[in-house]
Amino acid sequence: MLEVLVARPTTSGATTINTAAVVHGAISEKELADVRTSHPGRHITVDGDVLVLWPGQQLE
Repeated sequence: MLEVLVARPTTSGATTINTAAVVHGAISEKELADVRTSHPGRHITVDGDVLVLWPGQQLE
């Protein structure tokens, strides 16, 4: 689902920092719910038009 958000014409940019992902663009409540469902166990936040998929717990 995250790849779908990145490919949309309304997305203005996307970056990764290690295992975190940052997507810039309008995110609907449904898209947010879909991303959360697609990435269980990851903390996902939206602040304005910035979605952040925070790093997951590192396995040793």
